[in-house]
Amino acid sequence: MTDPFASYIKQVDRALDLPRRQKKELLCGFQAELKERFSDIPNEKTLLADIGRPEEVAYTLLEAVDVKEHTRFNSIRIRWLCSIIAVLALLATLSIGSFAYFGLTRIDRAEVTIVEDPIPTQYSFPTDGGE
Repeated sequence: MTDPFASYIKQVDRALDLPRRQKKELLCGFQAELKERFSDIPNEKTLLADIGRPEEVAYTLLEAVDVKEHTRFNSIRIRWLCSIIAVLALLATLSIGSFAYFGLTRIDRAEVTIVEDPIPTQYSFPTDGGE
């Protein structure tokens, strides 16, 4: 059987949209509060009835976070996402362009025609000095 505290805290962790450091600090404090509040380990139904759904708890914990820092974190995350999308789009464009270029410039068939050279390449010289 899994620990109800651990599964509940994991659900709250998934619902929090914060950097790891802040998330860890908030969850450590929240876990300490849970252990103080419940002397024995309650079941999951008791946790849900007394504390509420994990999403609600995560929202309440987010209210305690500085708005500017949360906004900065989200803007950095969006910039990274846009950068990754731009790089992937560039790679896709280069790949498609390369395949198209090599597909269009590929030699499918070459016709070879052998023509006899009108000028002989070997000359016969008389060795006796005459013509």
